[in-house]
Amino acid sequence: MVSFAVFMKLITVSSFQGHLCELCLVMKKSFLLLLVITLTQTVAGQPKEVATNHETWYSLQGFYPLNDRVTLASEIHYRRVNWLEDQSDYFLRPLIYFKTSEHWSIHTGYTFAKFYPVGLQPSSNLMMEHNVFLGAAHLSKHGQLKIQHRFRVEERWRTPVFSDGHHDPYKTYQRFRYRIRLQCPFGKQQKWIAQMKDEVWLNFGKNAKTTFNQNWLIGGLGYRWTPMFNTIFNYQWQYLPKSDHIHIESNMIFQLEVNYRVSLARG
Repeated sequence: MVSFAVFMKLITVSSFQGHLCELCLVMKKSFLLLLVITLTQTVAGQPKEVATNHETWYSLQGFYPLNDRVTLASEIHYRRVNWLEDQSDYFLRPLIYFKTSEHWSIHTGYTFAKFYPVGLQPSSNLMMEHNVFLGAAHLSKHGQLKIQHRFRVEERWRTPVFSDGHHDPYKTYQRFRYRIRLQCPFGKQQKWIAQMKDEVWLNFGKNAKTTFNQNWLIGGLGYRWTPMFNTIFNYQWQYLPKSDHIHIESNMIFQLEVNYRVSLARG
């Protein structure tokens, strides 16, 4: 739990928001550098084996405000590979958000996940994961455009599950995630939604075999059916280099995102 201890120390100091503002600027300046690093991994060193899976992802995300500052949330993610042919992964994730100021919030939660050995570069076995996470987000508005920077640290426990149902002892891993999201309503009554997201995932800790984990680049178009319900169709590119430094997944993904809000506030 070392990563959580460090993160908690950061969020308790008075200069936390100032440091994260500086970090936002650094991450924006570093985006092109990260992209160059990502691309050069495909051409540098030993020959690479790149595979492209075609996948469909589905996510159902619910938000349940208790008051102006505290919101419960739930996420269900279900994925298939070879378009709809094979089950790939699924995730169950309860979490809670705390709004700390006009622009800042923190969040924490738990994830249960299973990763199936499918696709063009499958793993040897079904993988099972439990993780807990802690994060912070900064949201700014520029006219109708909303820009969010999200930072998240994950403490992960993973193990392979064998065909007879038994599994090895869990190993602990740590991961850092940074995501920038741009979202803007448009059209009649501002019911249409355009969004772009980019997320970089970095491994760290004693069990990390590589530092760079993966990168997601997403563009989407959605519709706000009511103030409490919207759907977004996304196209996503996932760049996923494997720990052997040879195999790489460069996946093309169609994603349906369903978001709803149900107020639990009293009165």
